[in-house]
Amino acid sequence: MRHFFLLWAACLGMLVPASAFAQLSSHTPQTQIRYSNEHPLRYRIADLDPRLKISQQQMIELSQQAAAIWAKDTGQHYFVYDPEAKFAIHLVFDQRQVRSMKRSEHLNQLEQEQQNWLEQNQQLQQLKENIVRSATQLELQKIEYQHNNQKYQQSLQKLKASAQNQKQVAQLAQQQQSLQQQASDLQHKVTAHQQLIQQYSAQTEKSKQLYQQLSESVATFNQTFKPQVLHKGQFDGQQIFIYEFSSIDDLRLTLAHEFGHALGLKHTQNPKSLMYPRIKEQDARDFQLTDTDLELLGFSRE
Repeated sequence: MRHFFLLWAACLGMLVPASAFAQLSSHTPQTQIRYSNEHPLRYRIADLDPRLKISQQQMIELSQQAAAIWAKDTGQHYFVYDPEAKFAIHLVFDQRQVRSMKRSEHLNQLEQEQQNWLEQNQQLQQLKENIVRSATQLELQKIEYQHNNQKYQQSLQKLKASAQNQKQVAQLAQQQQSLQQQASDLQHKVTAHQQLIQQYSAQTEKSKQLYQQLSESVATFNQTFKPQVLHKGQFDGQQIFIYEFSSIDDLRLTLAHEFGHALGLKHTQNPKSLMYPRIKEQDARDFQLTDTDLELLGFSRE
């Protein structure tokens, strides 16, 4: 479902175990890195608005995960949490975050509608398969009945043309009874098959209605939440502000991105890098510094 919607501007994840640290590059980094193991940036978490539904402890852990993204491949602990630090991280609750929360809520509703439609289609497919099986069985049963009825009619004609005897009459009577039972079974089968067809028609109509509802919801969503250039985060030289995030993973990557600016790093042209200015190809759940990010720090994977 999320492929229905356009990407938003962002400042950006999760850590991946690295087998070894990256090596110092032979060339000098393009920017002067402000912090290091010996001189890390000490930061604290400012007061949190309860409407964000994130506790202080959760935010501390999240900030440490964001800092660890920079440490994983470099071995450099650039950032240290310190509740007494002057440098603060602020989560701002304003119309940008309200819009993001509403967008996430509507998106969840859309995904639920889509899931309902998919489940309906699965039931429809199963019903269609049942109809095919029923039609095959019905045809075979008809053929068998017609064959037995033909044999009965032939036997009846022979009986009329010859002298009747008690044994032949009994056999024909038995065949007639068997045919009557077959005809009754066949009629039940026809009725059941027709009911399947009626059920399929009703389910098809329901599926169409669900799809129409889903299409209208998507159109409403796209109209309500038109793509906007949203500055998700900002580093102003003294502190970090986070203005909008759509999930915990998104918040982690946004904070890690702003940590990069605090280091002195600029935006990159690599859509997969942490310092790219928009959410595009980064994996927020399982992020690892790219070669582009490492080069900004003066490291390489060589």
